[in-house]
Amino acid sequence: MGTIRNLPSSFFNKVTAYKFRMCNIPVIDSVKQNEINCTKNGLVEVECFPANNIICENKVFDGNTVGFYRHLQCRYVTSYNYQTTVLLSIFFGIFGIDRFYLGYYSIGLLKACTFGYMFIGYLVEMLLIITQYLEPADGSKYIIDYYGQILYPTNIYNNRTVNVSFV
Repeated sequence: MGTIRNLPSSFFNKVTAYKFRMCNIPVIDSVKQNEINCTKNGLVEVECFPANNIICENKVFDGNTVGFYRHLQCRYVTSYNYQTTVLLSIFFGIFGIDRFYLGYYSIGLLKACTFGYMFIGYLVEMLLIITQYLEPADGSKYIIDYYGQILYPTNIYNNRTVNVSFV
């Protein structure tokens, strides 16, 4: 393959041909089961290496030198475990313990004073937690096994139904 000359660095962020670049995969944290250094915006930065003999912004790359960084999507998690939340919701949800655990203190107190909103709200919130619709108050996601039961709900457009895909 010949030398490719004078390419702007923005070219490599848009190109999808693997013959021009190679990017690392994100490193997975074994405890939280998500990508290390994932930001609150849901992005993780990975190193990318332009292919051998590519000249970008007057610099020749050898295939082993970092040329740029690419942002990939990731799941931002803090310390809320999905299995713990489900168990708290099933066994102690009528007393609002699940809401206290997730960081919704005022709703947890209301739920405790009304015995789970007269039991009907307890059942509804248990369903919301099991379907992962109710997430922690800090905006993070649940800690779930990397190949676990993560639900990705799709949006409703043009009066279509909501589909839930399992990964």
